[in-house]
Amino acid sequence: TNTHVVVLLDEVGLAEQSPHLPLKVLHKLLEKPNLAVVGISNWSLDLAKMNRAIHLTRPEPGVDDLKETAMGIVSSQHLESSL
Repeated sequence: TNTHVVVLLDEVGLAEQSPHLPLKVLHKLLEKPNLAVVGISNWSLDLAKMNRAIHLTRPEPGVDDLKETAMGIVSSQHLESSL
């Protein structure tokens, strides 16, 4: 079949804050995974997890970036008069 299993961990960085270390179980699973794991976080994870993955970092948006994003959202909703 053409089915691909993907596990999405949203805000995975919050689990890093837990004293119970719930992400520790991922270390071995990410060595040779049988499925794709996507972790989304606003914080960097520990190096033991990050070295088993592709790490994409985006810089903070500037004022011009935020204005362009807002204009795109507003214009797609036909709300230009609200600005």
